[in-house]
Amino acid sequence: MNCKFSIQLLIVTTILCRFYPNDVTITISEPSPTVRLVPLVNLNVLEVVSLAKRPSHLHFSLLRKSRCKQLLSICTILLSGDIELNPGPQIVYKFPCGVCAKPVKCNQKGILCEVCDNWIHTRCIGISDNEYRQLQSSEDPWCCKKCVSEAMPYADVPSDDSVFNSSLDRQTSVIVPPLSMTPVPTSLPLTILYANCRSLFYKLDELRVMIATHNPHMICLCETWLDETIDDSDLSLPGFHLVRRDRNRHGGGLVVYTQESLSCNTLLSHKQIEMLILEVSTSNLNLTCALVYRPPSSDATILHEIEESLERLPATKTKSLLLIGDFNINITVTSNPILSSIQATHNLKQVISTPTRNTLTTQSLIDHAYLSKGLRFTVTTISPLSTSDHCAVLLSLQSHLTARRTPNKRNIWLYQHADWDTANDKLASFSYDNTTNNCVTDVSTLWRSWYSHFMSTMKDSIPMRKTKISNNVPYLSQHLCKLLRKKHNLYSSAKKHPTASAWSKYNRFRNHVTSALRSAKTRFFNHLTKKLNSPRDFWKSYHKLSSKSSRIPGELHMGAVTESSPQGKANLLNNFFSSCFSPLPNHPTEAFPTLS
Repeated sequence: MNCKFSIQLLIVTTILCRFYPNDVTITISEPSPTVRLVPLVNLNVLEVVSLAKRPSHLHFSLLRKSRCKQLLSICTILLSGDIELNPGPQIVYKFPCGVCAKPVKCNQKGILCEVCDNWIHTRCIGISDNEYRQLQSSEDPWCCKKCVSEAMPYADVPSDDSVFNSSLDRQTSVIVPPLSMTPVPTSLPLTILYANCRSLFYKLDELRVMIATHNPHMICLCETWLDETIDDSDLSLPGFHLVRRDRNRHGGGLVVYTQESLSCNTLLSHKQIEMLILEVSTSNLNLTCALVYRPPSSDATILHEIEESLERLPATKTKSLLLIGDFNINITVTSNPILSSIQATHNLKQVISTPTRNTLTTQSLIDHAYLSKGLRFTVTTISPLSTSDHCAVLLSLQSHLTARRTPNKRNIWLYQHADWDTANDKLASFSYDNTTNNCVTDVSTLWRSWYSHFMSTMKDSIPMRKTKISNNVPYLSQHLCKLLRKKHNLYSSAKKHPTASAWSKYNRFRNHVTSALRSAKTRFFNHLTKKLNSPRDFWKSYHKLSSKSSRIPGELHMGAVTESSPQGKANLLNNFFSSCFSPLPNHPTEAFPTLS
């Protein structure tokens, strides 16, 4: 007898006792031959509970025909067990466990599989607290048994601790790889954020917040309203490379940010029209992205220039093509023959289906994204940047980008507690004769040998401690994140139900969020100013806020020569540095070798 049936029987019995105590009796068949007829009015709660545990010994009977016959029939149907007491929408948990299907709550210990994106309770797979803490501090991705089995077919073979160093219950469906195991590579989509920002310089703070929220790999912005008086350093974002095409401070302009981990080359920066064409490469995708802004007062000449610029590209560059931007042509009302010709020529599809410019009286789709038909994608519209009336667009393309987990901790050398005498002795004990006696003459091998000895000496002589790495927007608090989510919800509601009150409510709250962001930034820097009493604190804060980039630009300009290939850039650098030094005396002058 299950618990659900017992509860149902208890409920039915209670109802009958309440409304029809004198009309119904219970026949109790005890294990002995005796049979008792007990009126419901004579039963107390404890007896009802005890009877509910023995349903096979019970049945209801009527003393006389009464109006309770209909109720009794309904109760009998309920007790049959095949009627849902509360028919309604099934409960769908936001983060169900991959083993027990119960929700993984915020106050429970759970692990996310970085391949299938399923959360799993640690108790369901037998992970101890020590192993859980090790996984928290590890930078390696974790994956479940199902994903391991798909990646390694031999994972289903019975294994011992020498193969999978795990303390899990063998009856569970998940295996945790050991921390020393080579992580299974995971893939991420190529995420592109597009927005019509209408003056980028005054919206950089909200753009940083949007980047921290959505983690795009590439950012395409139009109507930046910039000119040569604003330096690239004023627009730099940590971890991103910048390409821009300016008009003036009163309108137009394009900016493209690409993550430094991506390989990106600028193919074209058009001088007559506002158009940028870049090539972004991943392990399995070479995407040509063309960003365009067409002023609303322009004629068809700009569209012809766009068409000719795309036709001049090599066929290999247009195989995977994205043409995106503000065309100021509402394609929900009328079609444009030139745009239709571009779509047919390059086999493109317009992938944005919802209006991108929304006001109280109008809704228009003037921001377009034309994508090659062979590519798989998802499109999401989000709330606009600050006071812009164009919603932003998130476009995710299927690609095999390696999932790089940003470490939340890093090691800091404690030089004030270093044992310099021991370090000097160990460094002095390094013998170069041992390497030369072993016939090691390669410079790279000698360097690796010295570097290994030096680093081991430093680790033995200088203590270290771990410190937490803050995000790129240090003043972005949980309260601000909550305000931004509410702003997005209000925008979606106003777009869905465009009434004067809805748009007024959104505009007021948008201004409140903008003011809150500026106030948080001001408080952060005021507090930071009070701490900068020494050069050490100044440079510590500077390195915390600035971008640390060692990326070689996609194009290298030296005089009249421009190179974009790795070999060409290496030769340019070789020729430049060789020209900075005069040849040594008594040595013949020889040409420096080039890469070939």
